[in-house]
Amino acid sequence: MAENQSHNKPGLAARRAAVHLLNTVLEDKRQMSDLLGQNGPLGSLQGADRARAQRLAVETLRNLSRADHILDQFLDRRPPASAHNILRLATIELCLDKAAPHGVVDTTVTLMRKNKKTGKLAALANAVLRKVAAKGPALWDSLPPQPCPNGCVDALCISMTKPL
Repeated sequence: MAENQSHNKPGLAARRAAVHLLNTVLEDKRQMSDLLGQNGPLGSLQGADRARAQRLAVETLRNLSRADHILDQFLDRRPPASAHNILRLATIELCLDKAAPHGVVDTTVTLMRKNKKTGKLAALANAVLRKVAAKGPALWDSLPPQPCPNGCVDALCISMTKPL
């Protein structure tokens, strides 16, 4: 019964899909736009969950360096990529979205446990995210805005100077 309840946790499917998007974009170097169709990680999600997963993934990608800075305050070393991406997403929810810590931590620990690659890191996630929940939002607010990726400003300037 408890096993079945963990699959029905609010937001779990959206968070799982967002992490899958992050892993595919960051580790496999695939374009997010190629992953948004029915055959991608969001294909089985409906309406609000689909939008939430995409929003979480985009927010995390936009704020990677800020999330990493927060996490680095509470980690001795960075975990493997899959676990790191789960922690990044949770940090974004806690610090940027100001989501309820108990829900974010609980769902993140569940995500860690359900994945063979990250299952042994569930306790680490619990400990780190409790610290992020307590101190992360204040640290987040003190950080400078995320800089534009290399080449982004140049590409924008070029596109704005071209005649329509």
